[in-house]
Amino acid sequence: MLFTVAFPNWSGDALAAVQSVRREADPQYALVEPHLTLSFGADLDEGIYLDHVAAVAHGTRPVTHRIGCALPFPEAGRGAHVDLVPDLGQSELVRLHDALYRGPLERALRYDIAYAPHVTLEHGPDALRARRIADEWNAHAPIIDGVFDALSVGTLRGGRFEVLAHFALEAA
Repeated sequence: MLFTVAFPNWSGDALAAVQSVRREADPQYALVEPHLTLSFGADLDEGIYLDHVAAVAHGTRPVTHRIGCALPFPEAGRGAHVDLVPDLGQSELVRLHDALYRGPLERALRYDIAYAPHVTLEHGPDALRARRIADEWNAHAPIIDGVFDALSVGTLRGGRFEVLAHFALEAA
């Protein structure tokens, strides 16, 4: 299964703040760095997948974003998660997601789940805990300005996200 993610280009302070919460609260902390998932596990020939992502990246500008707060999201019967959701850049990220799911990835698009660009801060079994983590973040954490300037294609191997290729976002 192949995934496409974008790793944010943030200041060291912002990254450290996010990682300090993730270290304690996100089961994916050891699996992958903070990221925005753009395609979710497609079973497709690697060459076709990489060519498609390269073409989308070539036609897409880097996405400047601003994250102003954390939002808790309870999941019926499955706990809750806390996401950092961009205020600025959200429309561009949705368009990027949609572009990736045209062509060879179209069959892999799930129509039963709405796409909302986010970087996961916490995921756990307790909605009240998620609410507390979001409240604490929103009371003390900085506004995060950054840019998503590349797409990374990877797969899960040996308990880690292994990057197979990076493609710069480069449209003029």
